[in-house]
Amino acid sequence: MSALSKIAAFGEELKNGVELAGKDAEKAAAWLVKNGPLIESLTAIASPAAATIEQNMFALYQKLADTASEAGAAAAANGISVTLDAATAKMLQDDAAAIKSLKL
Repeated sequence: MSALSKIAAFGEELKNGVELAGKDAEKAAAWLVKNGPLIESLTAIASPAAATIEQNMFALYQKLADTASEAGAAAAANGISVTLDAATAKMLQDDAAAIKSLKL
């Protein structure tokens, strides 16, 4: 087998592996979406603090995403600053304390 045919065979094997992983990733994502409420319920039972942290994380991410969208592409390319109100800052402090107390 020549070096060129070995490279071609490896490329084909890699392509097949990537396609298979992509299919598995789609299945895993669909399963997670379908079972999301159950997973969140189990998380809340196992650690109520973790469920609260998750909700707070999504709220903060939404605030960051909205700020980036409102800034526009040009401003975002240069970096953006986000000001957190007192309630959000307190939420983050509470979450940080809760994370430190989690038994992982």
